Amino acid sequence: EEVQETLYDSWTDIVLQECIDSDSGCPGLTEGRHEINVNVVNGHLAGGRLKVFDDDTYVAAAFGSKGITLQGLANDSLPESLRVFLEHIDQKLLQWSPRLYRLDFMHTDAGCQVVEINSRPGVMHREKEGDHYWEFNGRIVEMLTQEIHHPTSLQ
Repeated sequence: EEVQETLYDSWTDIVLQECIDSDSGCPGLTEGRHEINVNVVNGHLAGGRLKVFDDDTYVAAAFGSKGITLQGLANDSLPESLRVFLEHIDQKLLQWSPRLYRLDFMHTDAGCQVVEINSRPGVMHREKEGDHYWEFNGRIVEMLTQEIHHPTSLQ
């Protein structure tokens, strides 16, 4: 229950992150403990997924893990409050183009809390995320097509 300096012989490869309490759910999306992963391609929402955890599950990492239910999220299923949050984050990343990332976050009593930003999100699959998988994969195709016809200069 207490993290002490003597817990590990070496802290070289150890990352410690504060626990984010998402027990209160996300209004308009889910009740209870969760993690939301949303893909963004050049400022456009590109689908995502919702992880919902059983009451005794606290680790959000692995697919197929016991106690985690995974479902795809369509762009139009995101509540307006999450869209505003995502736009706020994307505004901070405008200097990069093309811009492709997945934002992992949780909704808490204090608002949305970022878990991590993935600069290399995995391709979505129909088997995992449902029919919404093309919202992401199709945006990647559009981005690559745009880059072929109108490449951005390397700085």
